[in-house]
Amino acid sequence: MRAQDGIKRRVKPLLFRGPPRPRRLKRGPARGALFVVDRRHDLQRELGLYEVELTPLYRRVVSADATVFDVGAADGYSAVTLASLASRGRVVCFEPDPAQRARLAQNMALNPVLARRVEVVDTAAGRGGDDGRALDDLVEAREVPVPDVVKIDVDGGELAVLEGMHGILADHRPCLVVETHSRELERAASAVLATLAYDVTVVRNAWWRTLWPELRPVGHNRWLLAVPQPGGAADDGSAATSRRA
Repeated sequence: MRAQDGIKRRVKPLLFRGPPRPRRLKRGPARGALFVVDRRHDLQRELGLYEVELTPLYRRVVSADATVFDVGAADGYSAVTLASLASRGRVVCFEPDPAQRARLAQNMALNPVLARRVEVVDTAAGRGGDDGRALDDLVEAREVPVPDVVKIDVDGGELAVLEGMHGILADHRPCLVVETHSRELERAASAVLATLAYDVTVVRNAWWRTLWPELRPVGHNRWLLAVPQPGGAADDGSAATSRRA
């Protein structure tokens, strides 16, 4: 990994010069969309390989009419994908960081058709109070619609987001895609979803990541796909199945 990282850091500046600029995404649901890319760091995004493990999950759970929460939207890379799939739906992006929201706005402006389906909420999602606003409270206050799908990637705060949306999970039963950065968080989030009668699949990195890794600063990076059990009800004593994909 370190050797690959060193090679990339030396070679990429020689191959890819100039500042970041809009480029068309080459594959995936958002193929053809414009996105600001720095090829020295984000080439996998342009090629449609970044987090490509999520593509079949999104295709499975995001329908054309879906309302999707993108919790931790960052610069909008996932929002472009989700808005492409929810072609008659709506994507609500939660992003508290002003710099990331500015990048998100820039990327949405490059794609006006997709942008019409995207709404940005400038708050962190969490348990409520000092720990970000609870999604339950936002839905109850009708500040945001009820979601059909929720994607969560908040760099370690995923449990707080889940704890702040128990009502949504119990009453409305959306599907979830949750990014985890430690095995402990993976287990804890799976346990929370188990009490709410969800089937949970641990989605591992693609096998070829050993040859072309994303070289993230955090070593453990996987996802949970959580789908409500048919006829399941929260806290009814049923245990969600946890398996590996």
